[in-house]
Amino acid sequence: MPSAIITALCISILPTLAALYTVKNKTETSLKANYGFKLCYMVAFPIATAMAVFAPQIYSILGFVSDPTYLSALALSVILLGTVHLQSAILQSVNFMFTSTIFLTIMVAVKAILNYFLVPTSLNIYGAIIATYVSYLIPMVLNQIVLHHKKGIRISLLGNSWRPALSSGVMLVGSFTVYSVLHFITSFIFSGYLAVLIAFIPTVAVGIVLYFYMLARLGGISEADVNSVSPALMKTTKKIIAKIKKQGK
Repeated sequence: MPSAIITALCISILPTLAALYTVKNKTETSLKANYGFKLCYMVAFPIATAMAVFAPQIYSILGFVSDPTYLSALALSVILLGTVHLQSAILQSVNFMFTSTIFLTIMVAVKAILNYFLVPTSLNIYGAIIATYVSYLIPMVLNQIVLHHKKGIRISLLGNSWRPALSSGVMLVGSFTVYSVLHFITSFIFSGYLAVLIAFIPTVAVGIVLYFYMLARLGGISEADVNSVSPALMKTTKKIIAKIKKQGK
């Protein structure tokens, strides 16, 4: 799911950046590129956090029998994946398609080499997880250097990520507390699977509300952001807020 969302974002942002760069508007190109990373991290951080912490519950609900710690260990790669793919899309839009392809090829080669040496050791499958993180970090750093120094496109990865990261932390604390309480209660009434399912569904809802509330308080999401994604959602949100204010009076 995160891969599909990030891929769609890369496809949508590429023609806009290409048009801006063609007319040599580097300032606006940088702004749009940073906006793309803002949206990317807005999606990637909460999903990665949820997968890292709630992997056992996700596996239980989906009926998987393998070790959920693999998902927990690999969850943060969603953020690296989003960063590298978006960087590659930006490089393609500024006529550096060959460069981005070379970096992705290096990534694949590094991952294959590390898998070959690490997986047969005592690390086993965790060797592949380590290889994944290392292989993504290499093109991420190279892409950032090229964009900043060769093309003059300034992208602040830290500046675009700290708000979603902090909001995800708040979401994690709140949702995990809610799940612990609900699962404690439901485990007295239902069997293992139903207890997890019934406790997890409201936990997801609480987590979503907490995340976007915190993100809004930190200035990580604005009316323009919501309107750009879904004008209908923005209109509905305004109506709900208006009703709440009316009832309060």
